Amino acid sequence: MLKLTSQLPGVVYQYQQWPDGRAAFPYASDNIKKIYGVSAEDVKHDATFLFSKMHPDDLQGLAQSIEQSANNLSVWQHQYRFFSNDSHPVWLSGSATPERMPDGSTLWHGYIEDVTATKQHYFELERLNKEYRLSQQRLDIASETAQMGFWQASLKTGELWWSPVIYQIFGLEDSVVPSVALFKSTLHPDDRQLVANSEQKALETGLHDVVHRIIRPDGSIRWVHELAKMLPAEQNPQQIMVGSVQDVTERIELQQLKDQFISTVSHELRTPLTAIKGALSLLNSNKLGQVPDAMHRLLDIASSNSERLAQLINDLLDMEKLIAGKMPFDIQPLAVVAELQQAVDNLQPFAMQHHVDLVIEAVGASMVLADALRLQQVLTNLLSNAIKFSPAGSDVKLIAQQQGENVQIVVTDKGAGIAPEFQHRVFERFAQADGSNQRQKGGTGLGLAICKELVQQMQGSISFSSKPCVETRFVVSLPIAGIALSADSKGENA
Repeated sequence: MLKLTSQLPGVVYQYQQWPDGRAAFPYASDNIKKIYGVSAEDVKHDATFLFSKMHPDDLQGLAQSIEQSANNLSVWQHQYRFFSNDSHPVWLSGSATPERMPDGSTLWHGYIEDVTATKQHYFELERLNKEYRLSQQRLDIASETAQMGFWQASLKTGELWWSPVIYQIFGLEDSVVPSVALFKSTLHPDDRQLVANSEQKALETGLHDVVHRIIRPDGSIRWVHELAKMLPAEQNPQQIMVGSVQDVTERIELQQLKDQFISTVSHELRTPLTAIKGALSLLNSNKLGQVPDAMHRLLDIASSNSERLAQLINDLLDMEKLIAGKMPFDIQPLAVVAELQQAVDNLQPFAMQHHVDLVIEAVGASMVLADALRLQQVLTNLLSNAIKFSPAGSDVKLIAQQQGENVQIVVTDKGAGIAPEFQHRVFERFAQADGSNQRQKGGTGLGLAICKELVQQMQGSISFSSKPCVETRFVVSLPIAGIALSADSKGENA
């Protein structure tokens, strides 16, 4: 028996308490030294002094639990703190079965063990649960305020989970059981293919990012933005996608109003501006007579600014057509090198003005599927930007290379680059790193936004990377057409 009790982490004991309050441990295994810091002999006849080492916050509860067990002869179970070494308390957990003795005392047969480590884990779990509940409350408040809900869907099984806000966005009762089939039934007919394409793309890239319309049960139409990620197929056999959905109806409607206003203003400005440009051109031609030098300078300024205004109007109208899907595209196979050469030839005078050399590098260049006019518009914008921001005497490179089923056209320069804090806005409309009225480089802030729309309309993509004062790269990726040309590297100084 002694060998058995010595193997236990706690103490096996008999605890006896008399009606006058005296207490003792008639028997205790050697481990009582680990629990209470005393020997079995120290407490064999009197253990009352041990109560002075109990944590004061736990003393009353411990005494009441012992009294209740004695009165009812019920099993005693309790957890309490004890100062065994007069420093940090340890948590003890005890249980015992009582029996009434002939002299009126009560004798318990039980076991006490140190559960400090378990308690600490429990308290840490409680703390984490409290933080989790607080975070969940904050997330719910933020979610409801932003009208953004969260969801998880399995494209394979059709199972779907929604957070509460999504029911509000879709105008459904929270008793409705969500499913992928239910979600698809809410899609606006004109946007179903758009969503399907985005889901298919997510299987390849892991990203689902789409803005589309839904139809609520009451017939109202809302715009929502879905953003989700999917793990690679080998790690995600159920094709589970986790994401968010936000009601962006007000934002879309405001953008549409703004676009309509800009379109109206642009069209209304074009006619008088054409007349102003014509008048200025006639005055500058001296066909109406020689103008004084002072007036000539003012006419040059007016002519330059009217050209800038005309460019802005043209960009605005291009953006309007792109957004409305009204810009025509004639997609056909194009020889990449020929397109690059044409762009360089068109920009050569501008490059000479800034003392910049244009260099073409075609590595395994191939035929590309694109609209010739729109591709030149993209290349012209990227090259002119690179030239404007390049130091005199440097090169701007126009590189074509085949990457899988795409052709990558890369424009690189060694200029000041794009500031890190501005990089997330590069493709936004009217975004300019220098927003002052005294911009040295000019521009409307629409060029790169138009480039992105044009490239996407041609089933391509555009991206960039920039290390200030080292290198800035804009990469246009378009579908390949036909058979790749010679893979020999070929450089041409333009």
